[in-house]
Amino acid sequence: MRYFIIEITYRVPWQQMEAEIMEHRRLLDEGLAQGWVLAAGPREPRVGGVAIVKAVSSDELTRFFARGPYMQKGLADYRFIEFSPLKMQPEFTQWQERE
Repeated sequence: MRYFIIEITYRVPWQQMEAEIMEHRRLLDEGLAQGWVLAAGPREPRVGGVAIVKAVSSDELTRFFARGPYMQKGLADYRFIEFSPLKMQPEFTQWQERE
């Protein structure tokens, strides 16, 4: 598996995103259930969001998030930052080992 920090940046004011938040969160819930998503939430100030995820590739992540309203409606930009976790809490290791 490969590990990513996903930086989401809204293209419109967050108030205009509210209609899409529940659908976006359903997609994140799916990623949590699959074991891909470790954590996700809004940035402060509310200009986007951040997620820590694992996947086989950035292409796989792009396909996954392309199913959500933010990409489908062009409401946000996604930046996938790949990293290699070397130091971590035991809980992270448990998530890392979960398939």
